[in-house]
Formats: sequence, structure tokens, C-alpha cells
Amino acid sequence: MPESIALAPDGSAYVTFAGARQLARVSLRGGVRVLATLPAPAKGGVNTLVLGLPLTTGVVRADDGTLYFLYATGTADLTGV
Repeated sequence: MPESIALAPDGSAYVTFAGARQLARVSLRGGVRVLATLPAPAKGGVNTLVLGLPLTTGVVRADDGTLYFLYATGTADLTGV
């Protein structure tokens, strides 16, 4: 379930995979490299508003290369940018 995309200077793409709790880089040739898999919240994220499951959403690449994305889990300890 790809959710959001941000382009790198070389044309590759950073993609969040919402339900998989992952951030990945997709090369111009289609290769996928998972950069992060976020920890699952207690109870599987049932307290996440509306969806009832944790999700990784939105990705932005800053000029210095830093990637920012949101992780929504329904818990204060894991939800954030």
C-alpha cells in the first residue's frame, strides 16, 4: 500500500508503505530498498483513529537530505514525525 512519495535528486523515490509501517527507496530501475520498518504498537494499533491500524504516511525530503514522515499508531510513545 504505497501512500506517499518524495523524489531524490538522482530521480529515485522515497515511498511510505502505509500498512507495512515502512519507508523505502525505489530506484529508477525499480529496485526497492527498505530504509526503515517502524515498531508495531501494543495491541496492533487498534487505537489508531479511523483505521484501527498503525500507518506510515506522508514523506518529505529536506534540502539537506533528511527525510520526514508521520507514523500514526494511536499511542503517545510511537506517534509522531
